[in-house]
Amino acid sequence: MSPIPNWTLSEIRQRISEKKSATSTPNTESNNYKERFTAATTKLKKSRIWSDSKKRKLLEKLLAQLETLTNIE
Repeated sequence: MSPIPNWTLSEIRQRISEKKSATSTPNTESNNYKERFTAATTKLKKSRIWSDSKKRKLLEKLLAQLETLTNIE
């Protein structure tokens, strides 16, 4: 039998938090993707990326992929 770990209260809380996040529900994951997308689009709107032709071309490709994904459903 393995010895009982000598964890502090904060270590126990951290491990509980890690376990909860590892077993998150699909709905929570879906919300996380939505939040990330919203944050990314907000940053894009405010950034100077539009004036860089190389980055703008990459954005055009990514936008086309997003449009294709949304047309499939």
